[in-house]
Amino acid sequence: VLKEKRPDINIDSNCSQIESPDEALSLLKAAINAANQPVNGLVASAVYKAIMIAVKNRSVPILGTGETIFFTSTFDFIKKVNSSLTRNYAADKTIQTTGDFLTNKGLDLAVESQLDTLEHGDNIFEYKNMMEKFIHDQQFFIDAPRVDYEVSSYCNYFCTSAYTPLRDPKLLELFLNLPKNLQHDGRPKTVIRNLISSLEDRTDYSAGLRMTSPQREFFRNNYQNGGFSDLVEYFISNSLLVDLDIVCKKKIQASYQNYINDFDKSKVEGNFALLSSYNIWKFFITELWLNQKIGINIDFRSIV
Repeated sequence: VLKEKRPDINIDSNCSQIESPDEALSLLKAAINAANQPVNGLVASAVYKAIMIAVKNRSVPILGTGETIFFTSTFDFIKKVNSSLTRNYAADKTIQTTGDFLTNKGLDLAVESQLDTLEHGDNIFEYKNMMEKFIHDQQFFIDAPRVDYEVSSYCNYFCTSAYTPLRDPKLLELFLNLPKNLQHDGRPKTVIRNLISSLEDRTDYSAGLRMTSPQREFFRNNYQNGGFSDLVEYFISNSLLVDLDIVCKKKIQASYQNYINDFDKSKVEGNFALLSSYNIWKFFITELWLNQKIGINIDFRSIV
């Protein structure tokens, strides 16, 4: 894809694909270790590897962290996010759902945390419209802080720093002082095109690479077929979250089976893009993090 966009680009030989579930899991464990908490998606494996390669090459990673302020969504999508229970969405624009496998204790803890965030947000900001609410939610409570923390954790681990131009205060100030009609026209990325056109006197804007990981496939496929399903089933059978009375074993079993059914159905019906794996991801990544915290190093191949 990069070669198609820029035929003269020189891609370093270290920039290789993540070839196997073993490598993906190894990178994921390293990302969790650097962040010291569960990470937000399988894409963390790729981000961690990219920063690791940049450090080896004495280079500086350039990241798109903070893009929310530039309205990379449409008005219709903003409405859907604002009206959702989680107000959280993935890079492929699937809106993330609430967990359906918690015990009463686990649900109380989750609701308490969510309400605390909501109340603070309403006390700090006065929203003029749905777009302002979307920006403030994502910039201060949901998307940007989480992504910023993960990226900075990886950089701190490697004793380096990343360049994040979309978080640059001067750029944000420039944007906020643009006339409203130049900020957004209801379509994604308009403001970026306008800024590039006016600042650099050029119109050859090229959309960036959308990094969508095969997280959904990894949860459906077993190890032999390049996935994590064996590990998901292991965590369900040996769940630390169940032992802590945070997750109900029967509910997580049913939730995972529903995911498998929905995955297979979506492939047949052709609406795979609407399938969300985030519900299962929350359980999976928390179990992996807890196992690492107490020193249990699972040999992936031994459970297959």
